[in-house]
Amino acid sequence: MTRRSRRQFLATAAATLAAAAVPGRRTRAASGTKHSAEVLILGAGISGLYSARLLQDAGIDALVLEGSARVGGRCWTSRDVPGRPEFGAVQIRHGYARVRDQVRQLGVALSPSGANSFAETRLPATAVSLGGQPVSKTSWPGIAASKLTAAEQKLNPLQIQGHYMRPHDPLQQFDDWQKPAAAQPDATSLRQFMAGKGASPEALRLLSLVEDIDESSALEWMRKDFIFRKDAAGGSFDLVRDGTSAITDAMAASLQRSVALNKVVRRIDTRADGVEVECADGTRHSSRFAICTIPFTMLRQIQVTGPLSVAQRDAIRAKPSGTSTGSPPRCGPMDPSNACSIRTRPRTRSASCSSTSTAPACIATPA
Repeated sequence: MTRRSRRQFLATAAATLAAAAVPGRRTRAASGTKHSAEVLILGAGISGLYSARLLQDAGIDALVLEGSARVGGRCWTSRDVPGRPEFGAVQIRHGYARVRDQVRQLGVALSPSGANSFAETRLPATAVSLGGQPVSKTSWPGIAASKLTAAEQKLNPLQIQGHYMRPHDPLQQFDDWQKPAAAQPDATSLRQFMAGKGASPEALRLLSLVEDIDESSALEWMRKDFIFRKDAAGGSFDLVRDGTSAITDAMAASLQRSVALNKVVRRIDTRADGVEVECADGTRHSSRFAICTIPFTMLRQIQVTGPLSVAQRDAIRAKPSGTSTGSPPRCGPMDPSNACSIRTRPRTRSASCSSTSTAPACIATPA
């Protein structure tokens, strides 16, 4: 593909993803610093950084805005915690072709996990804390005895979900989740499905601490689990030798323009000559196009103006995080620290916790 044709392709894609310009529209004068770029990318997770690298390779000037003080999103290695736990992504599976391509290009070192079974591949060594206390194999039965069923007490806390879901998973082929028969589990929340299969109230409460089981559908869990099982058949997954953050750190370092950190987006506004983004610190950033990688749960807190379709606005406003129209983003409430937190009431859609979290429970996987 020539540079010109690739630029045209990327511009078209960016126009599709961004709020299109409105002819004749005027915006108020900027207050604060304005940073210009051909394309603004909102979010410095792996999707945003990958988009920036593609645009840079095509000779297109792109600026990445990130609301937190770090890049990586769900690639989060806590290097200041003993044992260097992962607070997000861990495994580099055989099917992660684009991730592996980035790893190869950037020279990020991988190491084999040593997992030899599906159970090990699906559930790597994981630390679990309840009420601020670590849970071990020996302490778990005593903690669980009073409120969990006898079958649940015999399971690792992270195996409870699979215990109730996997025996009833109807998916046999990759596209089975798109068939009409899958509509019913897609319309059934994880809480409803597992309760119907005998999950105890305490098991559901524990699961709600790390996943929004009221908005995530049963089908979404089945679909992802099916992909995990198929991928595991290809052999052991890999780990990133220096922690998963090493991937996104290297991606950010490869950009000619540094990622702008602590830029919490409050408003996305279209105008005659492109897009303007207003941040909580008063700065405004303009570009011809914008690519937004912000999860729906956070995007709902941002004022977006412009000619979005009814379907787009409905998706931003009301799409459940775990229906099978796409992978569900799970993030904490938007704030300058962008720290994901886990609360007793499952409304934050968070799958990890920060070191500053006051949450009663968290899950972290050692690197």
